[in-house]
Amino acid sequence: MANISKIGNELVCNNPSCKLKAISLSENCWKHTNDKISYIEKLKKYLLSGESGENFILQKIVLRDSDLIRVNLKGADLTQSDLTNTNFSYSDFSSANLIGSNLQGCDLTGSNLKSCDLTRANMKSVRLWHADLSHANIAEADLNESDLWNCQLYESRLWHTGLKNIKSLTKQNFSKTILGFISREKIDEKGVMSAQESYLALKQYFIENGRYREASWASFKE
Repeated sequence: MANISKIGNELVCNNPSCKLKAISLSENCWKHTNDKISYIEKLKKYLLSGESGENFILQKIVLRDSDLIRVNLKGADLTQSDLTNTNFSYSDFSSANLIGSNLQGCDLTGSNLKSCDLTRANMKSVRLWHADLSHANIAEADLNESDLWNCQLYESRLWHTGLKNIKSLTKQNFSKTILGFISREKIDEKGVMSAQESYLALKQYFIENGRYREASWASFKE
């Protein structure tokens, strides 16, 4: 008999010994999904057809080396998912939960990651051209070797974020344009000590890369 118990409005995994949430489009959690390859193909077909994956439960799924351009995963729960080397260009991840996810090598060009939680995510070597990470939590994430050309980082949380060898990072990444006017550049400054440490890390990055004007800005903010 199927397990129809719920956590809130979400189904619990059909395996009687499991209390994890069932992933969307399935009755089981990822661990207890028997045919994972068929499930991933089903999920990709669904998303690429233009159907919405808004608020989907996709915890711990493994979805690598795929092309998922312009998909809607707004508010989805992708905690500890493995999305390595996937092309998510122009996709919507706003307010999504990506805590501990693996996004290494992904293409997020033009994607909306506003207000998403990327705490401890692996974002090494990610392309973030024109992506919007404003108000996102990127604390303790690994952004090393990523390309942030025209990436929006206004009021993002950057505490202990890896910034080694990243490309195209300037003070302008932290600005916001409102009605044609550019507001003051800033990160998320909630928590005095974490904000100070974040500006210090930015100052050191700018100095190491010869961007002394931006270093002066970060030093003043620090």
